[in-house]
Amino acid sequence: MQRTKVLLRLTLLILLPAIFLGGCASKKHLKTALRYDEAGLFEDAAQSYMRSLSANRDNIDAKLGLRRTGQQVLEQRLSDFQSHYSNQRYRDAVYAYLEAERFQERARALGVRLDFSGNHQRAYHEVRSMYLAELYEEGLRQLDAEAFATAEQHFAEILDIDAAYKDV
Repeated sequence: MQRTKVLLRLTLLILLPAIFLGGCASKKHLKTALRYDEAGLFEDAAQSYMRSLSANRDNIDAKLGLRRTGQQVLEQRLSDFQSHYSNQRYRDAVYAYLEAERFQERARALGVRLDFSGNHQRAYHEVRSMYLAELYEEGLRQLDAEAFATAEQHFAEILDIDAAYKDV
């Protein structure tokens, strides 16, 4: 009985400061996010809202802020993708889309759903296919030229984008 009380007190002594410090960190990041938000620095604001939510998943103000600024950041990233796609910069388009997708997933993991609408996915699959075909052909050329290290880099990049691509 005495040992249980000691363990309970020890646990409380460890947990209470951790909970208190987590709440303080969340508030600190929220204040920073609000300052960035007011200044129109939405990317920085969204990152600070994410840090706030990482410290305290129940911070409603941080969730609301991330939903608003995160949507703006996501739309900007998708606009970058569309611009690269329109200008036939396939590599840049692929990586802009993947960056937007990762950002949306980070927000989702923190409990915030961002709208990834539009026909971006269809365009992404199209441009991804073209870019991967270019990389694949270049990798094969490098193999034929016995530039194995360069070929390996091309094939590794393909695998990073699509692990099931052809015979890579």
